[in-house]
Amino acid sequence: MLLDQFSILVAIGFSGASLGLTLFMMWVIGRSDTHLLNWSSGLALIVAGVVLFGSIIDKFNDKLLLASFVLLIVGFGFVYAGSAKFCSSRANWPLAIVVVTIGVLSTLLAFAMGYSGIGTVIGNVTIGTLLALSAHQYWLARVESPFLMIMNAALYLITAVSFMACGYALIEQGQLILTARPANWAEDINSLVVIAGLTGIGTMSLTLNHREPT
Repeated sequence: MLLDQFSILVAIGFSGASLGLTLFMMWVIGRSDTHLLNWSSGLALIVAGVVLFGSIIDKFNDKLLLASFVLLIVGFGFVYAGSAKFCSSRANWPLAIVVVTIGVLSTLLAFAMGYSGIGTVIGNVTIGTLLALSAHQYWLARVESPFLMIMNAALYLITAVSFMACGYALIEQGQLILTARPANWAEDINSLVVIAGLTGIGTMSLTLNHREPT
């Protein structure tokens, strides 16, 4: 790793916060663009989840880990709804709510039963699913601006796979119960992918928003 985990999480937090603030200010200017509010709300929750995740680097706490995943899942649910609204003019809240509810309840149940490792797997898979659904939205709308829409779809999908890999790594290592923050090859890759993906997706989304594909 070129950077320690704390530095990477700080970078993700600042990047997410800056992008979220930019999107929120854009929504304030044009209140009809509700996808901007969805994106900024989602990023606010994601940043909060990253902060909680970072707080367990030195001292593990399964309750904080659970809280971070709940925030992240709900946050990515908002991101998906924003992507659906931008690409198809429909936020598709029913699907977002179903995926988020199933993911949150399953994660809560696993942690409540003492299987923090399984809960972490479920959390990562749920986040990956929401990102993959976002990628699908951009792929379906690719005719509007082929290069940018396909690139954004690819970034979402790559990020989705990196979260799925985090879940796979825990299963591969048989970590049903965690006694420390997840730390493996997949987590390292995911951290770097999230930084690059968040920056790329943010840039593409801002560019596409000015072009208004829908």
